[in-house]
Amino acid sequence: SFRSRRKMPRKYVPKSKPKYSQQDLRDALNLVKDKELSVAEASKRFNIPRATMYSRISGSRSDNPRGRRTILTKDEE
Repeated sequence: SFRSRRKMPRKYVPKSKPKYSQQDLRDALNLVKDKELSVAEASKRFNIPRATMYSRISGSRSDNPRGRRTILTKDEE
């Protein structure tokens, strides 16, 4: 019957890695902040999504990890 049928689990598909390096992102943001390029121009040149550029510029997203800081440093562990 229809009710006794079990559903197959969905296959997990990881998100793809960005096609730009962190150095490219920093370079693009610096050029935009120095007003040498617009966000659109920098995103095209460095192949970085415009949404990423805008979120990094506005500060809504950063490189910092989420959550509280750890009490011990890596060396102390």
